[in-house]
Amino acid sequence: MKTISTDHGRISVAAHGATLVSWQIPYRGGWRELLLVPSDVKQNPDYLGAFIGPYAGRIDSTDGVLLHGGKDGYSHRQWQLTVGEDVITAELAEESVRVSYRLVLGGLDIRIQAAPDTPTPLNLTSHPYFQLAESVSELWLWIPADSIVETDLGLGRGWMAVPPELDFRQPRLIGESQIDHCFRTDRLSVWSQEIRLELTTSYPSVVVYTYDQATEWPKRSGLAIEAQRPINSLAYHPAEPEYHLDRPLEACLKWRWRSQYGDDQRHSP
Repeated sequence: MKTISTDHGRISVAAHGATLVSWQIPYRGGWRELLLVPSDVKQNPDYLGAFIGPYAGRIDSTDGVLLHGGKDGYSHRQWQLTVGEDVITAELAEESVRVSYRLVLGGLDIRIQAAPDTPTPLNLTSHPYFQLAESVSELWLWIPADSIVETDLGLGRGWMAVPPELDFRQPRLIGESQIDHCFRTDRLSVWSQEIRLELTTSYPSVVVYTYDQATEWPKRSGLAIEAQRPINSLAYHPAEPEYHLDRPLEACLKWRWRSQYGDDQRHSP
C-alpha cells in the first residue's frame, strides 16, 4: 500500500484492486477520514474503495450475470503503483488501464484511462463509500436527474422517468429512502451538518447506493457513489461506440469538499 500526504489531504491506495483505502482531509485542527475503510482489501465483499472493471454493475454474459467484472475483475487484480508528490497512479499493464488519484486544493481528482487493442466493453469506476455521518439517513442529497436506469433483477434495461421517491432534484434528507440506482447526471452533492461533498464527472451517469445490504460495516453507515456509464448499457445501446469501445477511454471524477463550519480546507493541521 502507498500513502501520500500534502497540505490538501492524505490518501492511501492498495495494489490489490487499485483500492482507494483511505482519504483524509485536514479538518478542525486534525484529520478527518471520509471513507469506510476495508479491513482487508483482498477480502472486500462490499468493494469498499475498489477500482471496478472491466464492467461496473451487473451485466449479462456467457457465464451468467456478472457483478463488477466477476471473480476475475479488476478489483481482484494486482496493480503496479507509482507515487508522485501529490498523486498515486495504478496501472494494469496487461489490460492497458491506468487510474490516478491526485490530491488537489479542496479535493481529489480521479482520472481513468484505457486503451484496448480491440473493441472491448468497458465501464470503469472507483467505488468509494463515504462516511459523512453515523447513518446515511442523516445526509442531505441533491441529484439533478430526471431519469434513472430501469432494472430487472439488478440488470439495466433502459432509461425511465425518476419516480417521486427517488427524486432529489430539490435537495432533501435521504431519511429512510433505500437507493441503489443509476441516475442520469454528471454531478451531485451530499452533505451532513459537518461536511459537504460535490462530484462532477465526464461520465453521463452516477450510481448511488445507501448500503442497505451491508457486510463489513453496519447497515447504512456509508453512501456509495460511483460515476460510470449507465449500468448494463450494452443491452440497450449495443451498436453505439460510446458503450462498446474501439478507441481509448478517458474519464475524470472530481471530488470537492468543504466544511460546513467554514474551516479553511487549504491547510493541514
